[in-house]
Amino acid sequence: MLIGMRNWYRDRLIIAIAGTTAVVAALFITQAALGATTPAVTFGQTSIGLGTGGSTVIDIDVAGVPAGVDGIQVNIQHSSRFSVTNPLCAGIFTGAVLTAPVSVTGGTLIGCAFLAADISTGDGTAMTFQLNRLSSGDETIRMATTGSFATKFADDGSPINPALTNNVDVRSGFSLSGVLNLQVRSDAEAYGVAHVTIIPGGQTASIGADGSYTFSNIDPGTYSLFANAHGFLTNQIDGVAVSSGDVVVPQTTLRVGDVNGDGAVSILDISAVASNFGVGEPRAWTSGGAAPNTSIPIPGTATPAAGAATATATPTPAPVTPPTPQSGSGVALVAIQSVGDENGFNEAQSPDFLKNWGVTETMFLRNPATDATEPWIGQSWTLTGLTSATIDINTSAVFRWLNDFDVVETFGSVGAEDVAWSMNNANACVNSSSIHGQAGDFCGLWGAWSVVDADTVGFDFNFFDSTWASEFLNESGQALSIFSAQVLRDHSGTVDIGAGTVTGVTAATFARANIVGTGPYLVEEWFANDRASLVDAEVVGAAAHWKHNPSADRITFLQVPDPAIRSTLLSTGAVDVARLDLADLKQFTDGGFLTTGTGNDEQLGIFFAGNLWETASAVTGDPLDRPTLIHDLAWISKSQAEDAADFEEAKSIRNALARAYDREAINDSLLGSQGHRVDVMYVPSSHSRFNTAEWSYAYDPSLATQIIRGENSTWPVTGNYRKDQVTSEQQGLLNNNAFSVSLYAQGSGGGLGLGGDVTDAVAGYWADIGLQVFVMKMSYVTFRPTIVSRSNTHPWVTACDKGREGWPWHTPKGLVQTSLTRGGFSCGFEIPFILTNYLATTVEPDEATRNSLIDDYVDYVHDQALQPGIVAVPNLWGMNPNKVSSWDMGRSSSDDLGRAWNLVLN
Repeated sequence: MLIGMRNWYRDRLIIAIAGTTAVVAALFITQAALGATTPAVTFGQTSIGLGTGGSTVIDIDVAGVPAGVDGIQVNIQHSSRFSVTNPLCAGIFTGAVLTAPVSVTGGTLIGCAFLAADISTGDGTAMTFQLNRLSSGDETIRMATTGSFATKFADDGSPINPALTNNVDVRSGFSLSGVLNLQVRSDAEAYGVAHVTIIPGGQTASIGADGSYTFSNIDPGTYSLFANAHGFLTNQIDGVAVSSGDVVVPQTTLRVGDVNGDGAVSILDISAVASNFGVGEPRAWTSGGAAPNTSIPIPGTATPAAGAATATATPTPAPVTPPTPQSGSGVALVAIQSVGDENGFNEAQSPDFLKNWGVTETMFLRNPATDATEPWIGQSWTLTGLTSATIDINTSAVFRWLNDFDVVETFGSVGAEDVAWSMNNANACVNSSSIHGQAGDFCGLWGAWSVVDADTVGFDFNFFDSTWASEFLNESGQALSIFSAQVLRDHSGTVDIGAGTVTGVTAATFARANIVGTGPYLVEEWFANDRASLVDAEVVGAAAHWKHNPSADRITFLQVPDPAIRSTLLSTGAVDVARLDLADLKQFTDGGFLTTGTGNDEQLGIFFAGNLWETASAVTGDPLDRPTLIHDLAWISKSQAEDAADFEEAKSIRNALARAYDREAINDSLLGSQGHRVDVMYVPSSHSRFNTAEWSYAYDPSLATQIIRGENSTWPVTGNYRKDQVTSEQQGLLNNNAFSVSLYAQGSGGGLGLGGDVTDAVAGYWADIGLQVFVMKMSYVTFRPTIVSRSNTHPWVTACDKGREGWPWHTPKGLVQTSLTRGGFSCGFEIPFILTNYLATTVEPDEATRNSLIDDYVDYVHDQALQPGIVAVPNLWGMNPNKVSSWDMGRSSSDDLGRAWNLVLN
């Protein structure tokens, strides 16, 4: 029997609530109702709503089947808006033989023919198929047992229900609508900041002036709606079922009063309102109107300054004992945030992670120890100046696909034609239809790729970027998957390599729905937004992969967006590996679970904004407006050439502040010891090139105090800066050199998340040495204009663009610390040295030379203490040691998961 096609029939009985796939049971007519000898065929639903890319499963049921039935055939007529896949002969018959094509678009599908031998009888499902929408628009699809292919029976040769037809109206999705009321408010201005979000999906609806909202093009499924508005308590309704028509959700009201956004109306909200009662327009920001000291010290540090709040320790959950795995031998179950859908077409936004899963391959690999770019599909390259390049292709890789009969099909070895096709199909400047994730990036880097010979591609640069191989063509970066041009031709497509296009609906449809790659793993089954199962090619009879030898026979990725559910699944053994939030991580590591990751941890550090030392625009050469320099603040100065004494004093103050907080204690207290210290932002302190002796900021509050008091000759301080809002006690501690400083919390959740907690901790330390410290927690939308206008003078806690530990050392750094981005985002300072270093690194083709340039960058910003780091927040996966031995994911600057072929099972 050919029933086990990707185990599809078995698994389709699980109803997918989230996403676009819905299993729809057919109408069932009992044998008793029809009579013992009158067989009947019934079809599935008569009205469905599918958005583009959505799909549904329809059953063909048979009731009252007599002995000796020979077969059933179904005629399905549909337009090019749809494809029909996964036709399956299954259910009550045995000996089924599929006579139809696997996938037909815009035509007729013939159902199943059954052998007379060993026939089973009874009532149930005889056939099932999947309907996939390719484009928007309403259609009617006709299914019938009549016409040219009438169903025949062996006993008398007459057809079943010769006049039976079913017209299925397929709409472009259903709508879901309702009305949101805001307590005591009904004006359009209030509704302008209200939101209703649908889950899963994450789309946010616009709210009308009357509170009405509508979600269109919704696929069948069960949804939750989340409503929120600033100043109001949130509300959520669960279990909204969309199955066969438009849905109107009951009205909901958001209750007013949540002023501080903590999810409760309490005395804190009342206090905030009372303190501002009667105030109209916002008051000007003056020294007398500054916020009270909200610094929070780390437990165990010195007594905080007067008025500082005390941190409340978060209870530590009990350790989780590794459970007995529920997965089978050789199989790993991995809970991730999103699976997406099966997509082997770069133009249609084939996902980047396929290269990390080991299903496809890209051009280059990254050495995780040295950051060097190493061969993969691309063996080596040759640059002609900085204008063009050629890449030699490794032709050992073979394109493979596991078809619906669990048979591996091959499509030849990869060559220059496939590489050029894959890039041009993704590049938006070559193929205007491309929505690939890097369509615009590729467009800026180079023009169309061409075939030089069978194993060499060539291209001209539009703009040379030294990271072209290490970031845009690399497994650790953004990159793309290499797909086969021949596969498209084999499916009736005409391929234009230079234009990156394919003509032929069948070919495009096949590529969109199937992944033909060169990786060690093949796709065994894939349910959109639900799960995807991969199998080692050798397990299903194919040759060993040319480079990687996977340990796990099979890996199934399960889509579990909720971190709490992922945690539960891992703790019970329902999955073997799960992406964990920081809040859940410690209880697993304390219990003995293993962890892994790609090193793509988020850094948090302090950027001393206001130091605008460039005087002319790097873009136009025009003089630069430098509004921050009118403020006489301790950590800000003009350039050394403009005012050497003030320059040295501000440098001293920044160095004192960089040494006045304990990075290890912050990691232990706020990150549960799961993160690690950061000394200089943009580079890991653990990197092999990091000079610990030269570039670390040791925690030394005594030295920090000595510097500010003006008692250290290495870092001179005269106190020639503003000293307002400082108490006499603080001045006494710091030899009349005390000052006030405000810290803005932006990174990792801002003031309401971990970033706010880390900012509070730093403020507490600074208050401990005698400074007057204020913590600013406001929306980044409110704060950002000061960044764009270069008027911000507040140090801020942020990742600031490149604050990820996964970036290779040799990646150019500091773009947003120069006038090159004037009019847009900035870290808040503009430095001539950083500008020169960035421009040199960007056009330097040699990685070793770029490494040396980054050494110079780190040395400079460390010496000037412009961006001292605090901690790196871990981005880790928990692994059940009873199932997983290890998983070396490599290093990545853009992905949280990597190198699935390195997953080693016990």
